[in-house]
Amino acid sequence: MDKKVYEDIIKPFGSYERFKKRVDDIKFEIEMMKRTGKTSEEIFAELYEIWEREYLRAFNGDVKKAREHLMKVREWRRKLRNCES
Repeated sequence: MDKKVYEDIIKPFGSYERFKKRVDDIKFEIEMMKRTGKTSEEIFAELYEIWEREYLRAFNGDVKKAREHLMKVREWRRKLRNCES
């Protein structure tokens, strides 16, 4: 690999390993688009909508109760993180 290629292409990533990981991520994204016809962002959005519907269903559609539960979970996670530190 010559210096110009390194300076222009790989150096912005910080290292060859980071560059290689990004190339692998792009290859994976292309493969996923070929298989599903959707980008990873579209798949994420669909999965989030499904999760959100199921979560609200667990609280019988009560948004206030669901939000309170999420706040309790966040507080519990913060306490766990503080205990680990």
